[in-house]
Formats: sequence, C-alpha cells, structure tokens
Amino acid sequence: MYLTKTTVDTPGAAPQSARELHRHLLCSRAGTDCLQHARIEVHEGFVVFNLYVQARDLLDAARVAVQLCRRTMAGAGTCPGWAVRSTEVGP
Repeated sequence: MYLTKTTVDTPGAAPQSARELHRHLLCSRAGTDCLQHARIEVHEGFVVFNLYVQARDLLDAARVAVQLCRRTMAGAGTCPGWAVRSTEVGP
C-alpha cells in the first residue's frame, strides 16, 4: 500500500468543502483504483488529496492517484482552471 499526496491547483474558484470533495471522490472511484483510505485538505487556491492506494509500485500508485483526482474534479463540476500540480508517493 502506498500513500499518495496529490496537489490540485484551484485558481479563480473557491474549492468545495473537503466533505463534498470526499463524496465525489468515492463516487468517481473504480474497482481497479484499490483506494483504501482518503483524506482531503482544502486550502485557499489548492486542494490536497491524501490517498492510500494498493498498487504494484510507486509509478502505479502515482498513476492511480492522478486518474482518481482527475475523475473527482470532473465529477465535482470544478472550474476549467483546476489542474493537478504534483503527486508524491511514499511507502
């Protein structure tokens, strides 16, 4: 299992609450994502998705995290300016 930390820039739009984004995250996950746990932090200008995912390796964990964050943003009806800034992965 890997902890991924994906930062999403949210320029020009106030982020939704962490609770609302968490709901969108759970709705947008696929069985292949192997999401074990999620914690979302909403800040002025960006959101941090801390996701624990079951993956083969670090690269696979990063890929899953980015895809899941992008699906979450699409499902949340976010502004077009929202974009993944970075993804960090740890054991």
